[in-house]
Amino acid sequence: QKKEFREKMYQAADECTKLINKNQSEKLINYLRSLPSEIKLNQIQDRDGYNILHMAAFNNRTKCV
Repeated sequence: QKKEFREKMYQAADECTKLINKNQSEKLINYLRSLPSEIKLNQIQDRDGYNILHMAAFNNRTKCV
């Protein structure tokens, strides 16, 4: 189960990364709202351990921060 959860989290992180890189904050918010309740915002990390705030700040996507 942990492996399945981790894969869901990575998939969520991949989608968030795409939206952040396109600076699409409204689509990002809608996507985050659509996630299953088991995935918490502060749990979404990519395979390198970066969370979505790091992704947005690192890419200077101030609209998404």
